[in-house]
Order: sequence, then C-alpha cells, then structure tokens
Amino acid sequence: MKIIPIKAIERDIVSNKRNKSAKRQGFIPGVLYGKSKGASISKHFYLEINTANALRYQTCFVDLTLGKETFKTIVQGKQYHPVSDDMIHIDFFIISKEKDVKMDIPIAFEGKSAGVLQGGLLVKKMRKVKVKAPMDKMPDFVTVDISTLGLGQSIRVKHINMENIEILSQHGTPIATVEIPRSMRSSQTKESSKENA
Repeated sequence: MKIIPIKAIERDIVSNKRNKSAKRQGFIPGVLYGKSKGASISKHFYLEINTANALRYQTCFVDLTLGKETFKTIVQGKQYHPVSDDMIHIDFFIISKEKDVKMDIPIAFEGKSAGVLQGGLLVKKMRKVKVKAPMDKMPDFVTVDISTLGLGQSIRVKHINMENIEILSQHGTPIATVEIPRSMRSSQTKESSKENA
C-alpha cells in the first residue's frame, strides 16, 4: 500500500478560540494517538486543510511528521461540517510493523457478470470491506471476481479469497447482486403463462 508523507504543526494548547483562528488561516485541528516506543501518546496538531482534503478519499498509510518525529499512521477518523461538508477534524492512529493493521479497503470488481450479459443489472452493495493484515501485506484494494454471477445471484463477503489478509466484515453481507429488470421479469411471466395455457 502506498505511503503519503505529511507534515503537521504540533499544538500544546487546545481551545476552540485557537481552532477558529487556525481555520481562518487554512488549517484544521487533529489528534495523533496510539503507542510509540512502548508508551501511549496523544498529540494535538494543526494540518493544512488542502492536505487534509487530499486524504478525503484516499486509502493509504501516512508518514506524519510532528516537529522532529515521524510516525507511521493511518487515518482513523474524519469529521465534516453538517452543512458545508468541509472537513473540520482529522485523527491519525500510530501503527507498527510488529502488529496487524485494521483498515477499510476499497473493493475492485473484475470480470463481466454472466447475468449482466443476459440483460441483468449489477447493483454494488459495498464499496469497501474491513480487513486485518500485516502492514507490509496490506493491499491497495480487495479484488472481487463477478464473472460467474448470474441473474438474481449475489456475491458475498465470504466469497472473497485473498492471501495474507483476514476479512473482518460480516461474511454473509452481499457485496454485489445482479438484479433482474422489471421488463425481463414481465417477459418471463408472460412466457410462463403461455406455456401453462
């Protein structure tokens, strides 16, 4: 998985007044937490809003630099303004090569569904799946082959088969379904009625 280097400004005083002032200057507040060198830490910082927005849709590791220290991290949480949808806060969690990492990984669909080729409609139920894996084995995406998916069929989390990762999402959850269009159902019903007449 790709690693993005980011620099932030550590803040020693936490206050709403300072947060509002930082926002006017193009920064948002954030928190780094986790374990570093065997000790639990929590550091507050300001991050440029443009840098934060670049992480909005990214799934990646982040090398976060605060002062003279750089931490291996993942984005653990984001908060958005309820009206403007602007990012207003971001959290990072420290990770290490010694422990498995839990992340929401994007799903990449491959193949052409047999059901779609017959006129069905592919409905994607999930965009990401939660996985656990060693840091050096974490994939950029989880591949799901839909080529054998027929009309009215679904592929579920339990059908994902990838080495070196553990799937944490509910195994019975559908990832994608090939729905039968109403026009096809009506046609099938009419044909069935003719055969039974």
